[in-house]
Amino acid sequence: MQAVIGLVVHAIRLKKLMFHMHLEKNSYFEGPALPFFSLIPWFRERFHATRIVAEPLVVLLASVVLQDLFIIQPGVAIFMRVAALALSLQAYISYHQRWLYFRDIFDGQAIAPVLADLSTGKATRAELEVFHLAGFPKDVPEHIRAEATARMVSTFNPSK
Repeated sequence: MQAVIGLVVHAIRLKKLMFHMHLEKNSYFEGPALPFFSLIPWFRERFHATRIVAEPLVVLLASVVLQDLFIIQPGVAIFMRVAALALSLQAYISYHQRWLYFRDIFDGQAIAPVLADLSTGKATRAELEVFHLAGFPKDVPEHIRAEATARMVSTFNPSK
């Protein structure tokens, strides 16, 4: 019964956010960590460690303690343990996706000067090797070199 009530409340909340998107600044943010995590200095300063390690660990420990005290049934305890694993995996995957996005931006900043040198024919072999690129032959016309470099820039663009 509690699950049905929870689903109805969540559905109402989602419907409200679907029709009034301005109420939510960042739809990917799950909200701050539970207040007692701010009492532990290591977790206070590390958001992702809290999400990936501490919160799932609390759910896992709660499932063990509540089952041992006969407050919850074994089926609920197993569900909570699987939920703790899923919570940790979801937080890690979310963290890794954001990390990849920002890593692509930094890689784009690093390759931009090399691509500029490549389009003018000034890039050295050592600069190109870092990015697994080969230079253009010397007899390639300037407009083809510029077009090919523009194509490479669009390939390295992380915003697409």
